[in-house]
Amino acid sequence: MPRSQSPRLRPNPDWPPIIDDVLGSNADAHRVARVILWQEVGLYVERVATLPIGPLNDDEDARRDIGLSVLKKLEGRSNLHLKEWRARQRRKQDHASWWGWIKTVARCASIDYARTSRLNVARRGEPYKWVGLESIDPFVLGETLGSALDFLVHCGEQELHDYIANVQSALRDDSGATVGNLEGNDVPPVRGSWAALPWP
Repeated sequence: MPRSQSPRLRPNPDWPPIIDDVLGSNADAHRVARVILWQEVGLYVERVATLPIGPLNDDEDARRDIGLSVLKKLEGRSNLHLKEWRARQRRKQDHASWWGWIKTVARCASIDYARTSRLNVARRGEPYKWVGLESIDPFVLGETLGSALDFLVHCGEQELHDYIANVQSALRDDSGATVGNLEGNDVPPVRGSWAALPWP
């Protein structure tokens, strides 16, 4: 289901009795209410919530993981958060609506998730800094690997030794400084990264 088609979720007034059943001692009612909780909160996080997490907002796996994190938080410590929400509802004091509260919990969980994402290279406390991913034409990749394999199959022992030494030199450049043309080969300058290793 595309995110543009929001699922129909139970309205806020339906949730206090559902949570009462989740927290109650009737095993059958608990089981049914818990299924409703997991299905609808999961759907909300995956399909409805707008999360402040940049490109991860469109990543279905990330949203699913965040949904699971929200549900674990709700049920953690013997349903403590659900009990506290229900108590606030009864007192009518600082009592957010069900979906308003879930939105807040999902937002916090999504920020925690984004902070630890491999795509976010910012330090803690800094704004997100996302790694850009680019698609590469598979033909180009095959062509590059093909030329590398040709070189390895047909090179002499000294050529292979020289090439390995050049690669090791590129990898040792921990400072991030640019490594220039390696021993006169027609190799473009590269940074000390395995992804940019020069192939003859």
